[in-house]
Amino acid sequence: MLRKRAAARAGPQEGMSRPRLPTGKRRRQKAAVPSAVSQPAPQWNSFAPAAPPVAVGETAIEADGEALTTVGFTLSGKDVPCQPGQTVLMTARAAGVRIGAACESGICGTCRVLKLSGEVEMNHNGGILDDEIEEGYILACCSRPKTDVQVEA
Repeated sequence: MLRKRAAARAGPQEGMSRPRLPTGKRRRQKAAVPSAVSQPAPQWNSFAPAAPPVAVGETAIEADGEALTTVGFTLSGKDVPCQPGQTVLMTARAAGVRIGAACESGICGTCRVLKLSGEVEMNHNGGILDDEIEEGYILACCSRPKTDVQVEA
């Protein structure tokens, strides 16, 4: 003898009506993009250096007429003037000298180069060891030349 089983049924139950879906013209009107007036203006961030890079071969002069510091890249054979506030990495990029860099904030140590001569102000965030600094290494991303500098790059 077969017994009737109660089974759950998907969709509306008896006595309930199905929701009406928009079709045709109503669907296109609902899908239309709202007017541009209600859209917020896009926000843009600029990560460009404060001072524009100096082209290779140009001489940069400070306001008082004094020549700026020069960064020499020994492996590529280029000597490039460095704008005040620019890092060794910024100067290298302006000259077309390739120095690897990842974080550009002195954390990862990817931009470590050997400083052969000169003085720099280096404000790093732990991307270089004290032993490496004593050996003459600097992080190009956070080192600003104080005097003419020669680096191995």
